[in-house]
Amino acid sequence: MFKQITLKNYRTHKSTTIDIHPVTLLIGNNNSGKTNLLAGIQHFASLLRRSHPQHPKFNQPVSAEDYYPHRYRLAGDDESLSISIVWENHEGKIVYDLVLYENEEMIISCREKIQIDASKTVSSGYDRVELRI
Repeated sequence: MFKQITLKNYRTHKSTTIDIHPVTLLIGNNNSGKTNLLAGIQHFASLLRRSHPQHPKFNQPVSAEDYYPHRYRLAGDDESLSISIVWENHEGKIVYDLVLYENEEMIISCREKIQIDASKTVSSGYDRVELRI
């Protein structure tokens, strides 16, 4: 079951972490970030769908359109856009991180990390346009 979601530098969310329970309600005033939180989850999920390696339509690298319009407007130049998701059940815990950032050549790049029970970590990503997630 999903236990926690963290968005960093996504639209109005500098750093927001919510704990997920069997029933989780998002309650707040207008313009408090409820829709942006859900949009952030949807945005990162769409990036994952696009990275399907066996399907040419969905095997696309991230680009400026995936980064700049969604970036928190007060984030520093060196701060990345990211999502972290914690999944846990009786067998263990998995932490998934996906980070979008601007590299030294001003190209939007991607890093992905999956940590399984603190015993195994798998990382991938790219810094050049011709490589894929």
